[in-house]
Amino acid sequence: MSSPRAASLRGRLTLISVASAAITLIILTAAFNIALRSALSTDLDARLKSSAQLEATSIQVSGGRITAVAESAGDTGLDSGIWIFVGRRAIERPKAPLAAQRSASALARRGGGFTDAPGELRMYANPVISNTGQQVGVVVAALSLSAYARTTSIALLGSIILGLLLLVGLAISAWLVTGGALRPVLRMTGQAEAWSEDEPDHRFGPGQRPDELGRLAHTFDLLLARVAAALRSEQRLSSEISHELRTPLARIVARSERILRTAGHNDPVREEAEAINRDCLRMASILDTLMTIARSETGAKQGRCDLSEATMTATQTWQDEATENAVHLDLVTDAPVIVGVSEAVVERILGPLLENAIRHAKTLVKIAVHGGAEPCVTVEDDGGGVAEGDFESLFTPGVSIGTHSGAGLGLALARRLAVESGGELSALDSESLSGAAFRVDLPGA
Repeated sequence: MSSPRAASLRGRLTLISVASAAITLIILTAAFNIALRSALSTDLDARLKSSAQLEATSIQVSGGRITAVAESAGDTGLDSGIWIFVGRRAIERPKAPLAAQRSASALARRGGGFTDAPGELRMYANPVISNTGQQVGVVVAALSLSAYARTTSIALLGSIILGLLLLVGLAISAWLVTGGALRPVLRMTGQAEAWSEDEPDHRFGPGQRPDELGRLAHTFDLLLARVAAALRSEQRLSSEISHELRTPLARIVARSERILRTAGHNDPVREEAEAINRDCLRMASILDTLMTIARSETGAKQGRCDLSEATMTATQTWQDEATENAVHLDLVTDAPVIVGVSEAVVERILGPLLENAIRHAKTLVKIAVHGGAEPCVTVEDDGGGVAEGDFESLFTPGVSIGTHSGAGLGLALARRLAVESGGELSALDSESLSGAAFRVDLPGA
């Protein structure tokens, strides 16, 4: 299982669950081990006290002094850790290291209580009292702490391992549970995203869902309805613009052509008529571009063509404009490059790029078609170029860089059409010339 990403809701929920459980387990583990140590210490003290008192009952006292120490069952185990002191003198002692002997002697001089001695020993001193109430000696009992220390160490290690296993199990469970809980949301999000692009009229509908998912579905349906309404409004507006402008535009073209047929070669009116005719044809091309974009949901992603031929056709369309501006169009094409976009769409994308390059070039515009796994077209000019910070501004509708007084729609429309076709349009610095460069990436067929 891949580690949960903190940036995702699933990862954050998993981390929060594990962190909360970790804090709880740390507190419980600490409390358990503290309680265990306390219980073992209490048990050890009780055993020491019991041993010392039992040994004290086996001592015979007469005339204010100890006369004998009676043997009893189990004495072997007791004597191994038992000292009997009369004053400062030990009348009975086990075999033990010198440090333990000194600790027992010091505890006997205190007359009672508990102490920890070197060598992991715990000692308890119990006074021996005669019938007259006089203290005649001291019994010191000792027990090794190694078994208790081993028990607490094993308990600590076991609780840590158990806690880690619980945390791992909780992390896996939380990851799976949150994934299962969020899976319907992710599925609905993916469906809404796909429908917004390809099927804007599709809806989730009421259905049988939990309340939270029902509200999410209702919200998505509202958003999809707004997207569909915006698309219909855009298509209707584009159709109305096209319908309203095509008729007067066709009349202007017809009249300019009639003037061209009647005017002489040297008639100044002829030059004006040619300019009017050319501008009208360009306006018709813009209208075609708008209509193509409006129908891009069903048109731009269909078709296929040879990118080299489509680029050659687009270049020839702008050849007269380049000649008037004393700009040479240098076209370099690759072998047939088949792309999954119609030729008309390719020409609509390249039109604003060629127009922009011709307008800003000094003497040269280079157009190159590149095949391979990522087919593309590059358009470069030898003009003044564009500042790197203005690259994205070139594609903002209504924004015009430099002294150009146009509406600033051509490049924005070209990029939008490229994206709708499944490709991309980007601006960059020219590698071979001094000006700007544009790259159109298109999907392969």
